[in-house]
Amino acid sequence: MLPESVGIVLWRPINIGVFAVGAYGISSLASHRYRESVFLPVTILSVLMGASAAKLGQMNLIITGLMMLALVDVTKNNWWLTACLLVLAFALKPLSIVLILLLGVLYPRTIIPFITLLALLMLIPLLLHDPRYVWEQYQASVIMLSKASTVGEQYLNPFAQVFWMMRDFGVTTPETVQLLIRICFALLTLGVCWWIQHRSTPHTFAIYLYTLSVCYLLLFNPRTENNTYAMLAPALGVFAAWSFQSAGRAYGYSYLAIIFLYLFSNRIGKWLIGEPTMWLKPLLCIVFLLLVCSQLRQDLVTGRLALRLADGRRRGKES
Repeated sequence: MLPESVGIVLWRPINIGVFAVGAYGISSLASHRYRESVFLPVTILSVLMGASAAKLGQMNLIITGLMMLALVDVTKNNWWLTACLLVLAFALKPLSIVLILLLGVLYPRTIIPFITLLALLMLIPLLLHDPRYVWEQYQASVIMLSKASTVGEQYLNPFAQVFWMMRDFGVTTPETVQLLIRICFALLTLGVCWWIQHRSTPHTFAIYLYTLSVCYLLLFNPRTENNTYAMLAPALGVFAAWSFQSAGRAYGYSYLAIIFLYLFSNRIGKWLIGEPTMWLKPLLCIVFLLLVCSQLRQDLVTGRLALRLADGRRRGKES
């Protein structure tokens, strides 16, 4: 709609701005009283881990921001606004499908708004252009997604996902086995999310839901790139802040170590094998996921999750 030179410039602040607003929203979910102390590490990490994606104007940042804003609205029971944000994220790039499916199961009241708004969004091009051409494009998009999902299995290009990591370690996984593993871990992710949902406030659960959905996406999307890991920055920042506030410095220093390795993964790869690695970031993502599960277990044992529960209830009364 604008001259290319103008559009290229304007797209960056819009892309970064939506991500920033989403990051502030999820920081508010993490801590109502100390949101700034959470937003600060989230911001620093997002700048460092997302600099390349922001420079290139990649869509992952705005999608991540919309996902975080949708989770904020879920905690407020704003089902139609949640669906609107998710539909927009899905229209920009279908990476948000993992969170959409999880929310559809865990919050069934989002299903009808999402389907309705998605149908309306798909109807607009049919009304504005030749319907036959638009329908052909919709059919072609399904074929494109199907082909894109097999790129990782064909090993034509390196991608920073779990099966490429296994390949670098000498383990080649057949395509059918990869599909079964994806399904199993999808069900496991859903089960863990359901378990957390019934033991925490909506605010705390939203943090875990974002973290688990993004980790699953990064590890099992066949076309995960190194820049895509910018989506993990808000989760890393929140859990690092939580750790230094209450969970213990051991977890905090562990998260800092993961962050350091993330930021210098390319240099570490060149130092180890003479070129950037594609296996280090998915490996770090797995380690981060294990730490999150361990911290969750410790919070349940020590009662810290109950303190967050009380904080969430207090927020509910204030609102």
